[in-house]
Amino acid sequence: MERFARGVIRHRVPILIITALVTAFLLYEMRYLQLRTVLSSILPPNHPFIRVHMRFQEMFGGASTTTIVLESTKGDIFRREFLEKLKYATDEIKFYDDAIMSQVISLSRKKVKNIRGTAGGLDIRAFFEHGVPRTEEEIAQLRENVFANEFVRGRLVSTDGKAALIMANFKEGIDYRKLFDFLQGLKRKVEQGGDVRMYMSGRPVLLGWLYHNQGVCLVIFGVSILAEIVLLYVFLRRFHWLFIPLPLVLAFLNAIWGLGVMGLARFNLDPLGLVIPFVIGARVISHTIQITERYGEHFREMGDK
Repeated sequence: MERFARGVIRHRVPILIITALVTAFLLYEMRYLQLRTVLSSILPPNHPFIRVHMRFQEMFGGASTTTIVLESTKGDIFRREFLEKLKYATDEIKFYDDAIMSQVISLSRKKVKNIRGTAGGLDIRAFFEHGVPRTEEEIAQLRENVFANEFVRGRLVSTDGKAALIMANFKEGIDYRKLFDFLQGLKRKVEQGGDVRMYMSGRPVLLGWLYHNQGVCLVIFGVSILAEIVLLYVFLRRFHWLFIPLPLVLAFLNAIWGLGVMGLARFNLDPLGLVIPFVIGARVISHTIQITERYGEHFREMGDK
C-alpha cells in the first residue's frame, strides 16, 4: 500500500491528466442517461401475475387507466351547470391526442346506454341522448334513469348522487408530463366557480406528479449541497482552506463517473432512485473528511508533508 501511495504521488501529473480525460469522456456520455420513471421495472418480471399482465397489456392496454371524479359542492350532480362541466371534461379527455377514444367512459358518452324493459321489448338509449339535459323535466328524467340503472348507480354516479366518474385509458410510452399539464389545466377550468371539485388517480397521474416535482428535488439537492459546504467548513476549518472543497470535488467526480458509466451503458435513472447516488456521494465526502483529518494530524506532528 505504501509503494502504491508513493507511486501515485510520484506520477501524479499523468494520473491527474488521465483522470481529467476520463472525467471529460464520462461527462460527455452522461447525455445518453435517461431520467424517467418506469414503474414496470420495479415489478418482479417472473411472477405469474406480472407475466399475464405484461402479455395482455400489449394487446388490450389498461396499465395507463386514469380515474377522474367530478364532485358537486352544491347539492347533487343533477344540475345543468354540473352536467355541462361533465360533458366538457369528458369531451376534452376523449379528444386528447394520446387518449384511446373508445376507452373513455362517463355518463355523458353516447356509448353508455340506459336499457329499460317496455311492453314492446327493450328501450335502449343514451343517457345524454339529445346532449346535456337542460330543462327540469329532462334533468328529472335523467335522475330517474340513473338511479334505476344498477350498472350506472354506484359506478359512474355515486350512490348519493353527488359525484360522477370518468374512466380514461391512455396510450403507453407517452409524454406523461404533457398529459399531467393537460389534466391540471382541465382541473382549473372545471373548478372555476367553486361548484365542482375534480380528483384524479392512476399511473399517468402518479408519473405526472413525479416529473412535476423534479424541480423541487433539484432545489432540495442544492440546499443539501450548501448545507454540506457549511458542515465541511465547520469540520475542516482548522486545516488549510484548500482542503475544504476537496471532499466536494471527489464527490462530484464520483457522481460524474457513476452517471457517465450509466449513460455509456444506456441505463435509465429513475427519479425515485435519485437518493441512491446522493447517499453514495455523502459517503465519499465522509471518507474524504476522515482521510483529510488524519493527514492534518500527521502533518502537525511531523511538520513534513
